Amino acid sequence: MAIELQTLECEGNGCTENGVKAKMEIQVAEVTRGLASIPQMVEEDNDVVFSKRGSNIKNMPTGTITPMRKANGVMEFDLWVERPEV
Repeated sequence: MAIELQTLECEGNGCTENGVKAKMEIQVAEVTRGLASIPQMVEEDNDVVFSKRGSNIKNMPTGTITPMRKANGVMEFDLWVERPEV
């Protein structure tokens, strides 16, 4: 079964759970959750920390920290994205 992906350039159209705008390239498909690329996050000047004491994504230029949590064996973080107008 093939999945159709739509790539979106998200420049300030995404928003983390603490209200910070996020620039992120996102591929959207009919799935129940999105996938994030750790190497791509690091390339975009973020530090990604996985720890029993707390996991997070830190944007180095701004210092903004986005918390991550483990749920059902995978790491999750909240990101809201505006739907493009059609």
